[in-house]
Formats: sequence, C-alpha cells, structure tokens
Amino acid sequence: MTRSYIEVFLPLFMLSFLLVFLVWSYIFRKRIQSKKANYLSSIFRINYVFLTMLAVAVIIVGLYSFQPDYYMMLLLPIEAFDKPYINEFGGVILRLAFFWLLSSLIHTCLLLKSIPNGNKSKSEEVYVYTQKIVLVSVMLLLVGLDVTISSVGAFLLSVVGLLFYYRVYYQVRSNY
Repeated sequence: MTRSYIEVFLPLFMLSFLLVFLVWSYIFRKRIQSKKANYLSSIFRINYVFLTMLAVAVIIVGLYSFQPDYYMMLLLPIEAFDKPYINEFGGVILRLAFFWLLSSLIHTCLLLKSIPNGNKSKSEEVYVYTQKIVLVSVMLLLVGLDVTISSVGAFLLSVVGLLFYYRVYYQVRSNY
C-alpha cells in the first residue's frame, strides 16, 4: 500500500470501525444497565479506557492523513519501516480487526439474548466474556495501526494498550 492509498484508507477505516464499536458499546451498555449489578463500574471503566485509546488512534490517523507536517514532528515516524509490504501486512491486521469486531458484535447480540433475566452470576460472566472478546479487536486495531504507519507514537499506544489489556484480563483474575 502506498502512502496516498493509506491516507485515504485509514480515515475511512477508522470511521467505520469507530461507528461499529460505538454501536456495540451502546447495545452492551443498554443491556447491562437493565441489570442492577455491582460490577458495572469496573466494566464501564475498562470500556472507557479502550474508548480513550480509540480516540487517540483517531487523532493519530487524523494527523497522518490530514496534517503530515505535525505527524512528522509529533509522532516520530520510523522511515525504515515505511515499505509497501509492511504497510500491506498492517492493512491485513486492520481488516482482521474489523472482521473480529463485526463477528464479536453478532456473537455478543446472540449471547446476550440467551441470558435468562434472573441469573445474575451467569450474566456477569457473559458481560466480562463479551467485553474481553470485543476489546481484542481494539488491540488488533492498535497493532495494525502501528504496523501500517510505523511511528513511535503509534507504537507506544499499542504497547500501552497491550499492557493494559494483559493487566486487566490476565494478571488480575480475582476481580473478574
């Protein structure tokens, strides 16, 4: 992928990804708020952190596509990795992230329909499971963005996202 193609592809991709993620978030929030549970604050906090990471990714894509001078100055691009085959690999990761998000949205809707209203322990497990599945797509997006545009800022964002995801879902088992 050439730079001119990436400058057109990334904003359109981020817009569609963000739209689908917000639809999922709305469905998720509406279903969770119908339950009166004590685990809501931690689920919403995790969701807000990843939404913030998505917002930073949108800013990075905006700088890359519409303000290349500021992008060069603020995010420190790595020119050695700006090769068409590396950019194409990043594009494949981005497409995989979008496919994962769409399939997670369908999976979440089907799974939330199957929860009985009276079973609170089952619903908590399902909520954490569906959030974990969907946030994998955000992690794939951040890694794909890092590989595609190859900058220090995108790399730091993907590392912070991966560390936060690992810390929340794999290191601290007692909270979830």
